Amino acid sequence: MKIFAIGDLHLPGRSEYHAWMRPYGWAAHYQQIAARWRQTIAPQDLVIVCGDTTAAPTTAAAVPDLQWLDRMPGMKLLTPGNHDGWLNHATRTRLTATLADTPTIQATHHGARIISHQHQRILIGAVIGPPPTSGPPKALARARRALEHLDADLSDLASMDPHLRIVASHYPPCGPDQAPTELSELLEAHRIDLCVYGHLHGRGQHAAGPHGTHRGVRYLLCSSDHLRFTPALLHDTTTTTHWSPAP
Repeated sequence: MKIFAIGDLHLPGRSEYHAWMRPYGWAAHYQQIAARWRQTIAPQDLVIVCGDTTAAPTTAAAVPDLQWLDRMPGMKLLTPGNHDGWLNHATRTRLTATLADTPTIQATHHGARIISHQHQRILIGAVIGPPPTSGPPKALARARRALEHLDADLSDLASMDPHLRIVASHYPPCGPDQAPTELSELLEAHRIDLCVYGHLHGRGQHAAGPHGTHRGVRYLLCSSDHLRFTPALLHDTTTTTHWSPAP
């Protein structure tokens, strides 16, 4: 099994594509994603999608996009993004019902889990991003609860001594200057090996997040256009090595 990551699929959401995507070369981008996904991903692989899977605002509207993704090879773990209204506002019961007919897809609002394969334990955590410094009180409280939930799960799973620790964040966990944020400090405290994130589009924005290894955590931007719509390899359980090709 290999573990990959890609973010910002921005599936059509019952529309061809969105006008704001045009400057970034996203015309019929889902066709590019499909072709390169099939070239890269095998049925036994896992793909972490770092938010903004579909622009559909509700779980009902998301079904066609989820069915499309379900037909792609591999298992998929979807994590939240700012455009994932269907996921961010769904109860756990509704989410379970929505994904019942897409067996290769799981989704999470936040938290962490252990995946075991070939005697290896891989920790995968998820959060939408660091809590914002300002905004509506309810939104700030929700973001902080999500981070607290991730913190608690990482603490609980530490005793399982994972071979590799990965956290997916939609928003950049910190800026290009690596000034600490609540999220980056949490990643360092829990000895996370790799943080994958998305949200940034176009060459002008790609530099707005962290790149490389800082204070023990490796940061990898996985937005679709940055990866040229090809999932990035994070880990291969058959070789016990992990790496990612330069986009």
